[in-house]
Amino acid sequence: MLNTNQLAKLHIELWNGLNEMFNSKDKIFPCLYAISSFNKKTMYFGVSNQTISIEDLANDLKEMSLLLDEKRDEKSKTFNTYIHIIQNHSVEDVRKFLINLLQALHKVDEKDWLENATKDINSPDFEFCFNSKLWFPVLLTPNHPSTIRRSPFTLIAFQPSVTFDYNKQTKSEFYQRMRTSIHCRVDDFYGEGRPYYLSNKSSGKNIVQFIGADLSEFDSNYCYPVIGECDV
Repeated sequence: MLNTNQLAKLHIELWNGLNEMFNSKDKIFPCLYAISSFNKKTMYFGVSNQTISIEDLANDLKEMSLLLDEKRDEKSKTFNTYIHIIQNHSVEDVRKFLINLLQALHKVDEKDWLENATKDINSPDFEFCFNSKLWFPVLLTPNHPSTIRRSPFTLIAFQPSVTFDYNKQTKSEFYQRMRTSIHCRVDDFYGEGRPYYLSNKSSGKNIVQFIGADLSEFDSNYCYPVIGECDV
């Protein structure tokens, strides 16, 4: 696992690509939280080449879990995020890619799924559990059907649930301002033409937000698999 300075030193092209995406003047990328995490150097990274190594990703998430359990300053508690970058890769089917990735991670998880967390991806309360931690795994890729989810390379941002909990509980005004500002950036970019998964017609399930697409747009009867039962 690399910190921001190490990424800039060892993978300058990747760092430049992220810097351009996060800090572009056209403000296409809406997540101010991710922008702040990158600019404040509280973001951590893993790098794969063309095909992702589940073992490497799992080891990074274990290391990130240890970091989250350590004594941290307020900036770290507020902004720590882990991003896994896959170089020279573009996802053809965003739904299958992310769900299969989560299924593969679950298979190598050495710890039990948290008892109070659902494995049903269809649930609005679904969060991904790995190494006894809850994560929000958000997918970006070059040809993503949603413009605000496009990036110069495929990446999955594993945002720790404990970070959101910390901000909600101890910095509620900051958390609400951040959410409002992000929604405003989305509105400024799309106007009335929001993609289906961001519209009022969307089911709004967490997996929909993680993938960046809502399969109920095409099939109202579609059901996502349950974690651990089958691949897509």
